[in-house]
Amino acid sequence: MKNYISADEFTAYWIEFIKQKIITDSQWEEWYDHDYKTWTEKTIGLPVSEEGNSPFGDLIKSKTGLRYRKEDGLVDLAFAPDNNFEGLNTLHEKPKDLFKELTKKHHGKVLFYPRYYSILVEHENDIYRCFEEMAKLCYCRARLKVLITYNENIDSKSDYKFMEELIVQNFRKIKLQSNEGYQENEQTEYLLLIGQKDQTKLNWFSYTFDFEGLKN
Repeated sequence: MKNYISADEFTAYWIEFIKQKIITDSQWEEWYDHDYKTWTEKTIGLPVSEEGNSPFGDLIKSKTGLRYRKEDGLVDLAFAPDNNFEGLNTLHEKPKDLFKELTKKHHGKVLFYPRYYSILVEHENDIYRCFEEMAKLCYCRARLKVLITYNENIDSKSDYKFMEELIVQNFRKIKLQSNEGYQENEQTEYLLLIGQKDQTKLNWFSYTFDFEGLKN
């Protein structure tokens, strides 16, 4: 099992997933242009708190061995190693209710209390609100933090490249300002993935940032 993957590895997995699992379906353009709910369901999965039913989550799990949970602490997709917190003192009096560790199951319920996150993913279909997800990622701790969003489709009026450039600037500003009070771990890596439809093609643009918000 891999406890961590780089931003470049994540990008390669995401593009591979889109090409093999999404673009091959004849209805993908309808989902992409008009049906955000289905697009989300087919990519990262619907916003239900559970350890499953995320097509992309399943791919990362198969590649790395990391488990995942959707809507964990309101983060769209969280990946972590198998270990939960251990050795916690119980607050129960009756022996039958005692348990010393947050094991994978307790009273038949699957527990997801990882010691740390390896990857946190925010997926925002609305590019005009993606700054909210940027801020949320800065509040959390993980080795790799990823924002996936989508630019306007290229048309006869514009390629909307200026929007992509503004988002990159916003991401850097948010990261720099979030460090003013408490510096982030130097090992942390950020990844911004922006999809853009050009006629019948879906192109991807990736930007990586270090813990200070500087582009790599």
